[in-house]
Amino acid sequence: MTEFTGHPRTWYVAGFSRDLRPGEIANNTLAGKAVTLYRTASGSVQAIDPTCPHQGAHIGKGGFVKGNNIHCPFHQFAYAPDGRCVSTGWGAPPPKVSLAKYPAHEANGLIYLWMHPDSPEWTPKTYDTARYTQQYAWARTYRGHPLDPVENGTDYQHFRFIHHIEPATPITPMVIDKHILTLNLLVPGFWTSYRPTHLTLCFEGPGIATGHIEIPGTPFHAMEIACFTEREPGRVTIYKLSRATLDIPLGPAKLLTDRILAYVTGKASAKQFRSDIRIWEHRKLLAHPRLTEGEQDIAACRRWARQFYEG
Repeated sequence: MTEFTGHPRTWYVAGFSRDLRPGEIANNTLAGKAVTLYRTASGSVQAIDPTCPHQGAHIGKGGFVKGNNIHCPFHQFAYAPDGRCVSTGWGAPPPKVSLAKYPAHEANGLIYLWMHPDSPEWTPKTYDTARYTQQYAWARTYRGHPLDPVENGTDYQHFRFIHHIEPATPITPMVIDKHILTLNLLVPGFWTSYRPTHLTLCFEGPGIATGHIEIPGTPFHAMEIACFTEREPGRVTIYKLSRATLDIPLGPAKLLTDRILAYVTGKASAKQFRSDIRIWEHRKLLAHPRLTEGEQDIAACRRWARQFYEG
C-alpha cells in the first residue's frame, strides 16, 4: 500500500495550445474524469463536464462551437463560456441550468486544468520565452505513478544506472517553498557529453517540471517544460515542450538554428525519459522506501509531496 493514493491536488496539462484552434473541441480524461475542452472564437480555452444538464447528452460527441458558445448535439442547447445555458435549438426559453466547469489556464504553449473540487491554490508560472523562436513538442502515455518523475529528480544515483552517466550533483541545497520544489544540479552527459550541464529544475506541484539548462562556457541556453498528467490510476501522459537557442547574434540564421537546437534538445531528453519509463512502468511506489546514505533529498521530496494528497 502507498500513502499517495487518489489523484493529486494540482494542475493537469490537457494538451498543447497549438492543438486546439478556435472553434475546435477536444475530449479528454484527466484525474479519472471526462473533460471536454473547446476554444471560443475569441480564443479563450474552456473546460467542461461534457454531460448536458438538459437530457444528459455528451456535448463533446457531435457538439459544435459557434462564436463563443458551445452547442449540445441533441437539441442544440447553447452554453456561454461561463457555463450558463443561453438558448435552445427551437427558440424556447433556456432553462436556468449551467454546465459544470473546470478552471483552465493557458501559458507557455500548454493548457492547464484544475480538477480538484476546491478552488485553485496557485496558478502555473508564465515564463518569458522571448529569447526562443522555436519549440519541439513530445508526448507519451505510460503506466506509472504521477510521483515517479518528481522523485526521479531527487534520485541522483539513478543517473548512473539508468542513464549511464555520472550521478547528478546538487550545486546548492534543495529549496522548498509551499507548492514549489527547486533543484540546482550539475548533470554531466544528460543532454550532451560535450560538457557538464547546469540544470535548474522547478517543480510546481507533482505535475509540472520546468528545467532551465545551460552549458557553462558556451552561449547555449534551453528551457524544457515537462508535465505529468494522471488520466486514470496508473496511466500517465507526459507532455514536454523544448526550447533552445544560442545567445549570440545569428541574424537570419536564428530561426533555423533555434529549430535545430530545440529538436536536438527535445530528442535527447525524450530518449532519457524513455529509459526512465521502462522502470516506472514496472515499479511500485512504496509507502516506506528503505533509503540509505545520500538519498535524503528523496525523503524530503516525499514529505513535500504529501500536501498534494491531503484533504
